[in-house]
Amino acid sequence: MEKGSPSAGSSSADDLADVATHYLKLRRKRELAFPNLFFDPSWDILIDLYAAAGTGHQVSVTSACIASRAPTSTALRHIDRMIDLGLIARRNDPQDGRRIHLQLTDAGNDLIETFICGLARLAQRRPAICDCAASSVEDMRGG
Repeated sequence: MEKGSPSAGSSSADDLADVATHYLKLRRKRELAFPNLFFDPSWDILIDLYAAAGTGHQVSVTSACIASRAPTSTALRHIDRMIDLGLIARRNDPQDGRRIHLQLTDAGNDLIETFICGLARLAQRRPAICDCAASSVEDMRGG
């Protein structure tokens, strides 16, 4: 997949953040339709950080743990691993010394943006895929 960039293509940073936000909503619907089947806390944190950055929101460690849908200890291990891999970084909150925020590094942002740009390109090429009839979890479950 080629590297995507808001300045290089037709998608703006806001558009990409919107795609990321919708992608997260679809993942939540999937979790409701298939409870306790899928578990990917690192990915959920990365997508949440990308979507938050696109809307100008900061993400605390606590918020990232909640976004992961994993137990706090598990989420913290995933956060530490992603920091070790250079995908995310910790940053102290200048207004509240007790709080630490997380953000994507340039490398992490580039990787997630490439994925999100791929989703956006797919949706542009195949609009019928995005206009599916499964508008609710009940539809996804077949009920």
